[in-house]
Amino acid sequence: MSIDPMNEYLRKLGFENWIRVEENPEKFAEIVKKLPKRTGVYVIRANRTIARLKGESSILYVGQGVIKHRIESHFKYFLPPRFKKWITIKDVTREELWRVHKELSLNLEFSYILCAGDEAKRIESMILREYRYYHIEAPPLNYTRE
Repeated sequence: MSIDPMNEYLRKLGFENWIRVEENPEKFAEIVKKLPKRTGVYVIRANRTIARLKGESSILYVGQGVIKHRIESHFKYFLPPRFKKWITIKDVTREELWRVHKELSLNLEFSYILCAGDEAKRIESMILREYRYYHIEAPPLNYTRE
């Protein structure tokens, strides 16, 4: 298995604390409640690397926005039913993350850094550009983002 150069790049940007997506909905709800309601950039990755056009990577998705709201939306299926009632945003990534977790038996985790809106967009673009440099394609669940 090769080492993904993106891990070091992300660490240098401040993505150091990775939070495991708990299968226990109540435990995961407690984690989500503590997330900041501030803008930033987040990365979702798997517990192991997967093949890319060039090399391997554990990175599945890179995004930006209000951290608490985006993580709640993406991981709706991992949360207790009481959360599901008010998360109504159409989110294709949500279903794909659930399928990746269940069908490929991958454990998921995420990390984030806080920054202002324009800075978040810039950093998200930098990460996606760097990912494409190493792997000749976007992360698997970022295919609709440029």
